[in-house]
Amino acid sequence: MKRLAIPLYVLFLLVLLELASYVAGRVLQDRWLMYRDPVAPEGKAPMSYQEYLEVRNPELGWPRAEEFGQEGYGYDADGARRCLESGVADSAPWTLSFYGDSYTLDRIGGDTDHWVCRLQRLLGARARNYGVSGYGTDQALMRYLGNRDDRARVVVLAHMSEDILRNLTRYRDFQTYSQDWAFKPRFELDESGGLRRLPLPAIAPADYPRFIGIEQPQLVLPGESFQPNGEAGAVRLTFPFTLALVRNMGFWRLQSWRADVPAYAPFYGEDHPLHGLQITTRIMLRFVREAQARGQQALLILFPGPSDMEYQREHHRWVYQPLIDALRREGVEPLNFGETLVADLGDRPVSQAFGTGSPSRQAHYSLETSHRVAEVVLERLVASGLVAPRSASAVLASSWK
Repeated sequence: MKRLAIPLYVLFLLVLLELASYVAGRVLQDRWLMYRDPVAPEGKAPMSYQEYLEVRNPELGWPRAEEFGQEGYGYDADGARRCLESGVADSAPWTLSFYGDSYTLDRIGGDTDHWVCRLQRLLGARARNYGVSGYGTDQALMRYLGNRDDRARVVVLAHMSEDILRNLTRYRDFQTYSQDWAFKPRFELDESGGLRRLPLPAIAPADYPRFIGIEQPQLVLPGESFQPNGEAGAVRLTFPFTLALVRNMGFWRLQSWRADVPAYAPFYGEDHPLHGLQITTRIMLRFVREAQARGQQALLILFPGPSDMEYQREHHRWVYQPLIDALRREGVEPLNFGETLVADLGDRPVSQAFGTGSPSRQAHYSLETSHRVAEVVLERLVASGLVAPRSASAVLASSWK
């Protein structure tokens, strides 16, 4: 019996360690510090992977054709965000087009007061909003490249700080953990340092469980940085749980949390192995050069989120400063909306620049801040000579009723 005592005691400790490791792993998952398998969002009718393949946008992934006109996808006939009550005739000059993510789409203002719509009224000219929620800077560029009918005199590409992560994935569900079937194309660097486009993934339905690591052997998708066992350190919480926890020490979100920086901050490093900074810089420069080739003028905008504002207050430097520097070295001066927010907020809490209610609204600008976006963009456009200063002094002095 004594011979069994030590082995049984060791076994008991191992079981206890595994149980503790499992609980710790679940806690980390709840705090987004460990990868978890994507699951269908609550309150949303589930769609099978096969159904998704039949209806998805064949080039960009989303929006799907059936989503046009629905909440968040209120696009008009030419694929731009609706702008109701604009007071601008369809025959008015097409002056501006905007491309970007939800910060460009701007749901807070609805179909009558999103910031591009306000800008259209102020200018008395057509301004088309091609922003799409969830897009990376890469998809925004691809939408512009595919929109050959864009005849605006000035085209604008907006980059929100977190977009650098979206630029490095072909399946955004690996970042949101929500099974939205958010497959997407992306760019990677080619041998000469230029951009090479990786198409929308085409994974057979039978292989999807292998792709997300539920079944073995795992299906590795080229150019996907965030899948389990991938370059970004994602690890599924599987037995042995203690080993999974040890391996999770290399997980990108956990490392950023330990460094007390926004999760995406390390990806702006010039020496980051996934080359997010270089890829994002080339995406934005490609937009500028394509505009020039089409005889259009281009403007780049950088939008900060709440974490960027808090980081700037503490370190007096922008998380995305390396991107600003890289663009400047190429002779391109982006509009950093963060500078406006810093001046406007003063000592007030950062949260006052953002929405209230759901976490999504808290991560996006308030209506007041949205109005400031329209004002600052107008100032930059006028100062740069990109649009005529039609009543600009009166516009900029208004109280934004």
